[in-house]
Amino acid sequence: MFKKTALVAGIGLAISATAQADYRWEAGGAITGGDVSSLGVDGTFYLDRVDDTKGPLGEADFIDRASSISLGYTDGETDSDDTPDLDISRFAADSRLVFGDGGWIVDLGYEYGEPELADGPNPLDTEVTVASIGFGKYLFENTTLSVSYIYTDVEVDVDGGSTFEGDVDSYRADVDHLFQWGDGAGLKVHAAYGFVDVENNDDIDIYEIDGTWYICRDLGIGAAYRLTDDDGLELEEYGVSAEYFITEQVAVTVSYFEGEIDDADLETDSFLVGVRARF
Repeated sequence: MFKKTALVAGIGLAISATAQADYRWEAGGAITGGDVSSLGVDGTFYLDRVDDTKGPLGEADFIDRASSISLGYTDGETDSDDTPDLDISRFAADSRLVFGDGGWIVDLGYEYGEPELADGPNPLDTEVTVASIGFGKYLFENTTLSVSYIYTDVEVDVDGGSTFEGDVDSYRADVDHLFQWGDGAGLKVHAAYGFVDVENNDDIDIYEIDGTWYICRDLGIGAAYRLTDDDGLELEEYGVSAEYFITEQVAVTVSYFEGEIDDADLETDSFLVGVRARF
C-alpha cells in the first residue's frame, strides 16, 4: 500500500511542474511485481540543459548529445517457487560524458548490492560490486557505437569465518540508431553483443535487440529480446513496454517481461509501472 501511495503522490507532484521547453534534472520512481517485487527511485543531472524540441520526448537526451550523472536505489525481494527468496538492495551510479562536435562518448558505472535470504537464518553475508567503463562515438547525427568493459566482484562471508571471493570480466558492444520523420515520430533501434569471460570454461554469450516505435512525440511502444547462451543452455527473455508523456515534463511507463530457460521447467515474469519528471 505504501508503494502505491508513494507512486501516486509522485505523479501528482510531477504533473504540477511548470511547463518548459528544456530541462536540467530528471527524477523517477518505479514499482515492479511478479517474480521480483521492488520499489526504485533514481535521479539524473545533466551538465547542460537538454533541448527537448528536436524529436521524440523519450529520446531528447540522446538527440541532444547530453552529458549526465545519475544515481539510483532499489529495494526489493524475489518470489519464486524454484529458488530461495532473496531480499535485494542495490545502489547504482552512472555517468555519460559526450565531448565536443566529434561526439566522443565516455561511460562510467558503479553498482553495489547485498542480496540476503528473505526467510529463516541467513548464514551468508554477500556483497556484489560491479564497475564498468565504456568508450564510444556518434558515428552519424543519431547513431552511436560503444564498447564496454564490466568487472564484477562477489564476496561471500560464511558463518564460521570462511570467505569466498570471485570476480568475472565481461565485454560488450552496443549500437543505437534513431530514425526520425515528421511531427516528432520515429523508430529507435538498439542492438548489442556481449560475453562473460569464464575461467577454464566456454564464454557466456549475450545477444540483445530492442526497438521503440514513437507513434508521435509523446508516445513510444517498445519490444525487446535477449538471449543468454551458456554452452548450449539458453535463457530467452522477451519484453514489451510503453511510455506516454502526459505533459512535456511528466511521463508514465509500463512494461512486461518474461524469461524461459530452454529445455528446463523454469520460467520468470515481471512487470513495471513507473513515472518520471523533468525540470
